Amino acid sequence: MTLFLPWLDAVKSHAPVVLQMEAALSPELKQRLSDDLECISIAAEDRRARIAWAQYSDLKPHIDDAACRYRLVQQPKNTGRAARLDEKSGRARDRGTKWKASHF
Repeated sequence: MTLFLPWLDAVKSHAPVVLQMEAALSPELKQRLSDDLECISIAAEDRRARIAWAQYSDLKPHIDDAACRYRLVQQPKNTGRAARLDEKSGRARDRGTKWKASHF
């Protein structure tokens, strides 16, 4: 089984998603995130997103941090629009598989 792990990782990996999102950040913002002057928050229940970012990114997202200007939210499946946020919790109401960075 271990012989196939690198192949399986490449096929099912979230690495391309995380790396593509990081590449979309401006160099200035990426530096501010690295210096902990800005932060990206991920909801505690978004386990896959937290694991993917921990494994494939040098940037360390915060968990449920309302002070962060940026949030990683999930879009509803098969749509191009961002999920609606619950006004009280700030979390996405609709669950999906697409991730999107949202600026507040």
